[in-house]
Amino acid sequence: MKKIKLLILDIDGVMTNGTKIYDLDANVVGKSFHDHDFSAINDLKLQVPIIFLSKDDRVNGAMAEKRNIPFLHVHKNEDKSEYLEQLCEQYNCEPNEMAYVGDDVHDIKLLKQVGYAFCPSDAIKEVKNIAYTINKKAGKGVINALRSIIKELI
Repeated sequence: MKKIKLLILDIDGVMTNGTKIYDLDANVVGKSFHDHDFSAINDLKLQVPIIFLSKDDRVNGAMAEKRNIPFLHVHKNEDKSEYLEQLCEQYNCEPNEMAYVGDDVHDIKLLKQVGYAFCPSDAIKEVKNIAYTINKKAGKGVINALRSIIKELI
């Protein structure tokens, strides 16, 4: 069994429940995160590199920067799996040494390519068919619940 050398996290639908708060100009101004996830990330990043992978660079990117967590912005029309080679080079690891937590259709291809695929309990059926389902809904401490599993694999 390969050890995890990189933990990749989707944000919306994993660390948040996908709900967005908009201002009167239709700009996203807020999301709700579970603080236990950040405690788990701070604990895990002492042992394994962690990176956020998200299409929302405004709110999610700002949050990642504030929390000193690397953030890779996925451009609107790109598939997240297109970043796999870049991540392999940047973190000196192979796809089977990576873990990814995703929840939706745009995560499927990458979930199939990494060694360890995880999802929240309310992920779409197609994701649940290919990923290990964590017994937490999105935004309710998914990463915290995953912490002990990841620690066994690093």
